[in-house]
Amino acid sequence: MRFNIPAIALLLTLATAGDAAAQKKSEKKGPRRQAEVRLHVIQASSSDQRQNDAAALVPAELKSLLRYSRYTLLDSALLRATERTEQRIAVAGDMLGEVEFEVQPDGQIQVTVELRRSDSLLLDTRATVKSGETVVLGASRMRDGSTGLIVLLTTKLIP
Repeated sequence: MRFNIPAIALLLTLATAGDAAAQKKSEKKGPRRQAEVRLHVIQASSSDQRQNDAAALVPAELKSLLRYSRYTLLDSALLRATERTEQRIAVAGDMLGEVEFEVQPDGQIQVTVELRRSDSLLLDTRATVKSGETVVLGASRMRDGSTGLIVLLTTKLIP
């Protein structure tokens, strides 16, 4: 059996160079950071019979835009994760989703969230959030027309 030593050496050099380039690229971004990501899933309604336990969570600006008067917390999810790691969640009984985030060079956190109920996509969005800040990811009317779904996101970098 004959080996082509120069060809094998070239292949090893190329493989090593590729691994080194990939390693430098990951080192360039620095160590992966950790953060807490909190989602609040709130049902909005005009009915006086519903609880109003989440009214304080909904920003006043959003309340002024919506015609709802009652806000009920359906569920909350708190994730503590490492960036660029997809996290699967289940909230409000029958909603499944995925959350992934990445810390930007300026310290802001870019979060991608997808929520589904059965085969229906409820939310698929990306937001850039400062650590400690809360943003509204979505607010929509449900099929029955009398209720709405509001999703709030809060992030916090972990030192």
